[in-house]
Amino acid sequence: MINHLQNLGKVPLEIQHRVAGLERWHMIHMRNRENLATHSYLVAMNSMKVINNVVDVAKSNSDRTDIDWSDIQARTLTLALLHDVPETDLSDVSTVSKKAIGQSIGNPDFFYKMEEEFFAKFDVDFGELTRGLPALVVEAVDSFQALIFFLQNGDERFYQKVGPNTNISVKLTEAFDKKVRTVNQRVLSLFNEEKVINNITTLIFGEFYELIHNMRQPRINEREALTRSIN
Repeated sequence: MINHLQNLGKVPLEIQHRVAGLERWHMIHMRNRENLATHSYLVAMNSMKVINNVVDVAKSNSDRTDIDWSDIQARTLTLALLHDVPETDLSDVSTVSKKAIGQSIGNPDFFYKMEEEFFAKFDVDFGELTRGLPALVVEAVDSFQALIFFLQNGDERFYQKVGPNTNISVKLTEAFDKKVRTVNQRVLSLFNEEKVINNITTLIFGEFYELIHNMRQPRINEREALTRSIN
């Protein structure tokens, strides 16, 4: 079995420490800043919570013995910690921008190929890490972490200037919801039990949605108060 965790030690120390010096959210005003190291740590912790929930569901509702969950857990943790390391070369480019640039040059996989080439320099098989469920989990949690940071630190005054229909938290929530559905579909392909199908989101992402709900209400109150003061 491949020891995916060994990949964490293949990235040179200088690059590992450079991650801590790269800030996110260059295009949006925030009350506090966030660097890639903090972001990657949170994505890793949250991704392991998701994948551990998936394992609990699997062990409780399936007799399958052909799935190596320890391998999936190791790939999830490794990918979560490494997923933004290529930005030490490419800079912080949003997912939306990556898609737009790829489409504009007729090469949708442009940034993925650059990331793959980046890791190949250190003998890290990025294609293997991004195979299957781990990549879907990390993508979903990446969106979740961005949403939570925005709810904590986004400045509503900026959005009033941009326009009343500009609501970044809604867009981030929609992105997270879409990726959650993709994870759920992948997990559901492993089971047929009705009780799992009916409760899959709660079983895997219930705590995540609870946190979003608890953090969103104060921001709604803040937005309403700001609107009243302007009017």
